[in-house]
Amino acid sequence: MSKYFEQSIMTFVMLAIFVLMVGMSFNYPPAARFMVLVIGAPAITLCLVQLGVDYYRHEEIEAGRQEPDARQLTQASDGTMMSTSSSPLASGDYSPATAHKELVLWVYFLSLIAGILLFGFNATVPVFLFTFLLSYARVSLRRAAIYTAVAAFFLYVLFNYIFRMPLHGGFVTDRLMDLISG
Repeated sequence: MSKYFEQSIMTFVMLAIFVLMVGMSFNYPPAARFMVLVIGAPAITLCLVQLGVDYYRHEEIEAGRQEPDARQLTQASDGTMMSTSSSPLASGDYSPATAHKELVLWVYFLSLIAGILLFGFNATVPVFLFTFLLSYARVSLRRAAIYTAVAAFFLYVLFNYIFRMPLHGGFVTDRLMDLISG
């Protein structure tokens, strides 16, 4: 099994779960299908972006342009280096740095929900994805812009033209539009 697949197995599992969930939702009535698609489609997009980032990093490590993350390597009893999970549950790492990372992820998650409620799906998801890719995934500005543009276009076309679903416009955005239009 390739190193790339071994390191990305959880992303593949999550992608399969979300694809199955979205596929099954087409048997539901449109109103029931809405929530599954609102959660599933962005999750599928984020899984695909993560697989792309993982593949790019794997290629750079293989080509020798980047060193593997030392936190994900440990020495086996025979002295060879082996990969391990960076999960605090697997590694027993409950340090303040790990708690900070988890807090940051919760802030991202709750900010995404608040942003969608306040400013709408089409405005929040690109901003969220761009900032997440820059700050947490640490991709370059150019790659973050490209990934965000592709994902935003894909989600817009998917929901507006393929699924023909109106997405939440956001309480603040709707109020501003009402004020502007009179």
